Amino acid sequence: MILVFITLFTITSFLGLIYIEKKSIRNIVGGLSLLLLTASIFFLTWHLNNHVGMKEVTKITEQEIFTAGDVNAPFGMVINQEIGTKSGEYVFVYRDKKSDEKAVAHFTPDEKHITQAVKKSATYKMTSDNKAKVVTKTTTYAYSSDLMKWMFGIGDEEGALVLERSTVYVPEKTWLLLTAEQAKKLQSKVADIQKAAMKNPEQAMQMQ
Repeated sequence: MILVFITLFTITSFLGLIYIEKKSIRNIVGGLSLLLLTASIFFLTWHLNNHVGMKEVTKITEQEIFTAGDVNAPFGMVINQEIGTKSGEYVFVYRDKKSDEKAVAHFTPDEKHITQAVKKSATYKMTSDNKAKVVTKTTTYAYSSDLMKWMFGIGDEEGALVLERSTVYVPEKTWLLLTAEQAKKLQSKVADIQKAAMKNPEQAMQMQ
């Protein structure tokens, strides 16, 4: 509606200052229209720069995750890769469902939408729980009232992302948190143990 007001006051300002012959009426109509036009532009700019008339809404979701390694192994595994150097933000590889054929990477920055990517981040914490999970805290914008939505309801501001923070909780006693390089070494060791077990069970136990 604010755009309608701006358009209306622009037209009335033009008509009032150009076509009204009587000076007193012209000054009143033209001056008032210009004042309202200036005020409308000011409030629109204030809204766009500071999200006036909107509030932040936070939603927390929790999802169990499953190992990136062998689903039949006695331990779980999450593979992580830090983004940059000492950023504290990571890409994680795990399964969303136990039945998933392969583990996939999560929280990879979207280079095509960098303005949104910088608002998202992921880290991890070791926990005493038995199950691994990811907890995501998402904060978005919402109009503070129906009046504000009626006045400033333009574009896609409703639900616009403010911040998204995800934390992967890894059970410290039953899961491994490994880099991609460490995971490859582990897989190689497991393969060696399996081969040794077929030839010499005692040696395999020592390797394990």
